[in-house]
Amino acid sequence: MERLRAGAARISGAHPGGRVPVPATGDEITRLASTLNAMLARIDDAAARQQQFVGDASHELRSTPANGGSGLGLAISRQIARRHHGSITVDDSPTTTCTVRLPLPDTARTEGPDSAPRPPA
Repeated sequence: MERLRAGAARISGAHPGGRVPVPATGDEITRLASTLNAMLARIDDAAARQQQFVGDASHELRSTPANGGSGLGLAISRQIARRHHGSITVDDSPTTTCTVRLPLPDTARTEGPDSAPRPPA
């Protein structure tokens, strides 16, 4: 138990990928350590996805309508479209305001609340 506690104490956000030692005892401590490591893996995955999103959004903030971007709102819209198999269209002209269209597939026809959206027909 002390090795498990000490291993957990060494894990920090500054060093992603840290895991606790899993004893080979085959008891509840082994199962607890394995469960903690699985949770840490999920946290690392979520942090990596968030970092990727922030990088994508930062790129969009440096973009202009002329080269395909118009700030953070468009970056978020593009991310939503990508995640839900939708599309995004930006109409921008010097004489009118920028119009963003974000059609998404009909998600009401999915199998359940956790189902992935269906690709557009």
